[in-house]
Amino acid sequence: MHTATNDNQFTILMAEDSITQSERLKFILETNNFNVITAKNGLKALEKLKTTIPDLIISDIMMPGMNGYQLCENVKANPNTSHIPVILLTSLTSVDDVLEGVNCGADCFLTKPYKEDYLIEHINQVLEGKRFLKTESKKTEIEVFYQGKKRSFKASQEQILSLLISTYEAAVLRNQELTEAKEELSDINEHQEFLIKERTSELSKEVINRKLSELHVQKLNRLYVLLSKVNKAIIRTSNNLQLLKEICKISVEDGKFTLAWIGLQSNNGILETIEYEGQVTESLEYTGQKAEEMFGDNNPILKTLKNGKQFHINDIGDSTSVFSGNEEYLQNGYKSLSVFPVMFYGKTVGAFALFSKEIDFFDYDEINLLNDLTQDISFALEYIDKEEKRKQAEKDLIAAKNKAEESDRLKTAFLSNMSHEIRTPMNGILGFSNLLKEPMLSGDEMNEYISHIESSSKRMLNIINDIVCISAIESGETKFNDVKTDVNKLIDSIINEAKLAAAIKNLEIVTIKEFDDFDSFIITDYGKLKIILEKIIGNAIKFTIKGKVEIAYKLKSNRVPELEFSVKDTGIGIPDERQYAIYERFIQADIEDKAAHQGAGLGLTIAKSYVETMGGKLWHNSTLGVGSNFYFTIPYIIEEDINMGSVKSDIPDSDTKTFKALIVDDDQLTQQYLSILLGDIFKEVLIANDGLEAVDMCSKHPDIDVVLMDIKMPKMNGYEATKKIREFNKKVIIIAQTAYAFPEDIKNAISAGCNTHISKPVDSDDLTSIISTYIDDR
Repeated sequence: MHTATNDNQFTILMAEDSITQSERLKFILETNNFNVITAKNGLKALEKLKTTIPDLIISDIMMPGMNGYQLCENVKANPNTSHIPVILLTSLTSVDDVLEGVNCGADCFLTKPYKEDYLIEHINQVLEGKRFLKTESKKTEIEVFYQGKKRSFKASQEQILSLLISTYEAAVLRNQELTEAKEELSDINEHQEFLIKERTSELSKEVINRKLSELHVQKLNRLYVLLSKVNKAIIRTSNNLQLLKEICKISVEDGKFTLAWIGLQSNNGILETIEYEGQVTESLEYTGQKAEEMFGDNNPILKTLKNGKQFHINDIGDSTSVFSGNEEYLQNGYKSLSVFPVMFYGKTVGAFALFSKEIDFFDYDEINLLNDLTQDISFALEYIDKEEKRKQAEKDLIAAKNKAEESDRLKTAFLSNMSHEIRTPMNGILGFSNLLKEPMLSGDEMNEYISHIESSSKRMLNIINDIVCISAIESGETKFNDVKTDVNKLIDSIINEAKLAAAIKNLEIVTIKEFDDFDSFIITDYGKLKIILEKIIGNAIKFTIKGKVEIAYKLKSNRVPELEFSVKDTGIGIPDERQYAIYERFIQADIEDKAAHQGAGLGLTIAKSYVETMGGKLWHNSTLGVGSNFYFTIPYIIEEDINMGSVKSDIPDSDTKTFKALIVDDDQLTQQYLSILLGDIFKEVLIANDGLEAVDMCSKHPDIDVVLMDIKMPKMNGYEATKKIREFNKKVIIIAQTAYAFPEDIKNAISAGCNTHISKPVDSDDLTSIISTYIDDR
């Protein structure tokens, strides 16, 4: 049962990939009371047949994905659709095309170009004869000889008859105009005695028009061949440049143009000749500059690039069409020119130019067909581009997925490691703290337990400091402070702290120093250099089970003198597949050796960042199971080169017992701890429990010299309290002491009016050094 809107209306399924041809055919059919269903190609048409059974199928032959021949074969092979008559739209350009059409089972053929009345009459004949086509006709194996070759195909008598009729009708249509002209000429001859004088000029015009009509048909046939071959190229080509090359070649060989040229314009306005075929001018062959510089005013190619519109000149030599560059075109024999915009996602990105050596070469119908051709080119470029985005997107998605999985795995390992790293020292702190409560402990036992508590506290503090350092590095808030630094003394102090860990493993520690103790002073950031050495030496001891660790430095007299430090160990080494990643955050947590899991995995990341920011570089070489060698350089600057201060670690000679301090903190343990520290330094130490009390006490005691200001407190925080105090006291030294140790917190403290900042837990040596610096300045 056919699908229709009413009993008198037939349904036609139309398969056509050209939007222009599809809309034209649909309009004709709907105007003649047919219900039309459209499909862009053969595959789409087969999809429509799953839900709709039309009365007739009309299909173009050349379509992407599935052509008309293949569609017809599928329709005739399906018992549910084999009864539906199929009309193929064809230009019948070769015997192979004809035989292929018959072989696929087509019921009849409709030749292009066609007139509306011819089309409708043909469709009605097929529909009226539909009842005679329902019984399956027997196909016969037929052999034909053509141009010396034998060709075989199967066809029924009805198909052969339909083909002969279609071929005959096509010939009739092609010669109809000539026949009509001959009939009119015959009528004129019958009355020539009366009309010869009046009709001589008209007859000449008629003959000319007839010849022009013949030429017009030839041109249109030529263009249809051109379009057909270009569409085939679009279907089989998956590369844009190759497609454009084939289009230019087909345009010259089959389109009979003197020159086919395609240029594309980049985002910065530079025009490049992508492809051309035929006799080219020098200006069109060599490009690589802006279009305005190449062509000048009024040039059709430039106009198309600027306005996105097509331009045509049918007499380049005409004075009314003078433009920049026309003389060069005339010298090459060009007489006519058409330029079409090449679009890419709605934007004009280039031009497709066609040249001819004939005047008035481009007529209205030819321009329309060439415009359709250019639209097909634009569509093909977008289609191929989407396919390449698509493929690149797949690669990007896979890479992103792998990266996300790797990141997720590392974060999971890091969090697991952090849990272990925090709980382990906390277990030591809480455990030995409880043991200290036991009565009858000996002095040695108490000292041992306290030592374990200190060790665990330092381990936890190192983890917190690493996270703070990474935050400062990533936010770009790392501050550097160059001071006079004793390199030998710094190395000795680090080795001294690491001796216990080395002694437990029975490791030998070797140091090789370039300078004597009295000559080992440089200007650098003492704190950052200390962290770099601690991280690298700590790793060497941590990953070495037996053998030795060697720490050395030497002076390299390059163009810019540098100190090169080296730390060599006989440890487990680094696997080749992990060497690239050891400087990435948290990567240590992913090392398989379980003995390596002590630490946050941030040490080398911090060390590398500090070294590079200080103007040096860090590198390594390592062999699995043999050991690792780490090297880094820093600029060698001595006191002669720059006048800097030195590291201060002791209270100055001035009598601090004459000074008064204020501790501002809501935590009683912190108050007690700081009171003990400051009690040995200051004459008097006052306590405030929150910001409001601090402002009140500073107001009542203007002789307070130093304020240790906590930040997070009830009633009024440290930032607000500092601002209030600065309103009436500009001289008092305010030191922010808080667990908020990130770069933004330090910045906020300084902005509020604090002189400097110290992080909790407060180290007595660091606090003493800071206080001594400011007290000494006073």
